[in-house]
Amino acid sequence: MHDLEGDLSYLSRSTLQYEVQQKIETNPLSVLRQAIRRVTPDIAEKARRVSGLTYQALIEIGSTQEKALAIR
Repeated sequence: MHDLEGDLSYLSRSTLQYEVQQKIETNPLSVLRQAIRRVTPDIAEKARRVSGLTYQALIEIGSTQEKALAIR
């Protein structure tokens, strides 16, 4: 069953890549990379507790976490 799921996901992904390539006439992987780059955040909010109160503080995030957040 696992092999069948992998085959179906590969088939649908390759079909989708072909359709994107035909529609916009560029490499689908470059389109995906550009989309991820556009939605990648530079900062995130983190809860900081100060004397019984909780504040939302902005923090810079690393490149690994940026990519993970962008893909989500």
